[in-house]
Amino acid sequence: MIANKFAGIFILLFALVGSPLAQQPAAPPASNPFRDISGKTIMIISPHPDDDIIGAAGALAYLSGHSNRVVTVFLTSGEVGTYDPALKPERLRAIRMKEAAAAYAALGFPDAEQVWFGYPDDGLDFAPLQEVRQRLVKEIRKRKPDVVFALDPGATFFRYHYHDHRVAAIASVDALNSATLPLKYPEAGPAFKVPNIWYFYTGEPTTRVDVSDVLDKKVAALGEHRSQFSPAHEHYEEKGPPPARQILEDFISLFTGSAKQELYRHVTEP
Repeated sequence: MIANKFAGIFILLFALVGSPLAQQPAAPPASNPFRDISGKTIMIISPHPDDDIIGAAGALAYLSGHSNRVVTVFLTSGEVGTYDPALKPERLRAIRMKEAAAAYAALGFPDAEQVWFGYPDDGLDFAPLQEVRQRLVKEIRKRKPDVVFALDPGATFFRYHYHDHRVAAIASVDALNSATLPLKYPEAGPAFKVPNIWYFYTGEPTTRVDVSDVLDKKVAALGEHRSQFSPAHEHYEEKGPPPARQILEDFISLFTGSAKQELYRHVTEP
């Protein structure tokens, strides 16, 4: 949800020393484990429509064209993230859902499935967390994904995220753990262990992916989220101009350290 993110940007600019985003850790050498993955089910767990693109669209671009199936679980719909007072949450929700589909089409996944949980944007921390976890467990056990992308809750120490992101990170890792245990939520289906988990928005990266050769695709996908960026962020028009590329690249850089790279913490145990 961009409105809260933009507010956070100004804090970042004046508090660089204490900011986990501004203080990206030294990244490992570049590698690309995504080029050769084919015929797999890929799941992305995202707090808002756009976090999936900012954090993982480069990897997704490499995964396209190789018979991979994609399903994205959006915990909220980003329905209050605007500075335009003329918009109503119901209309913005519909806009964001349409934009999310267009973003995946731009990445080469026109048939990507979207699952919308519908929890309140900018209020995920007030959602019933056991219910959130249980619903995620059900999706994991139902889809049996080979690969999951989710926000990093932190390995050694808790990773600070602003509130919707914080809840999404913790709910994701809890659900990935719970999904492996047959006595937890048996009504959600048989236990299943995801073999590969790639945490993004991470402070402890184990993998750095150079996405330079798919950056155009990533920027195009993020640009489909037009309502999240100026000028549509301040005054939305159905046929308005696209956001400037530099705005999109600068925004990606806030979360990845550089628009030309993506950082992940890879685990095989939740």
